[in-house]
Formats: sequence, structure tokens, C-alpha cells
Amino acid sequence: MTRTEDSDSSTVAQACPRSWTPAQKLRAALELAEFAERAMQQVLRRRHPDATEEEIAERLQQWRLEQDGHENETEFFRPRKALRTP
Repeated sequence: MTRTEDSDSSTVAQACPRSWTPAQKLRAALELAEFAERAMQQVLRRRHPDATEEEIAERLQQWRLEQDGHENETEFFRPRKALRTP
């Protein structure tokens, strides 16, 4: 295997979440959550151009609560039940 092929395969391995450490997975999840929140702020600003920052913050909080409450859950995204302990 050439050096280029070796570095390409290690890059692919790094891109694969299975090879990530728990800390890397947590960091990625937090970054995705922050991205989703920023994206939703932009959506809310476009939908409500006359809204104040306070109103946008309230709508964003409502969106967060809907996400946490799983109000629009589907079978695929339904949270798993807690594991039973013996």
C-alpha cells in the first residue's frame, strides 16, 4: 500500500463515527445541536421578519420544548425504553 492510500484509508476511518472516541461523539452531537438551533433561528427570522429578538427567543424556546417533548415523534425517532436492571 502506498503512503497516499494509507493516509486516505485513515481519513475514511476518522470520518466513520464508529472509530470516534466517546468525547468525539459528544462533541459532534453538541455541534450538531448548536447548528440546528442557529438554523432554526434563521428560519424563525425569515418567517417572522417583524418579530423582536425577544419574540424570536420565545419561539426558539417553544421549538426546543417541542423537540424535547417528542411531540412530533415517529416510530423511527421514538426514544428507547430504559434498560431494566436485574
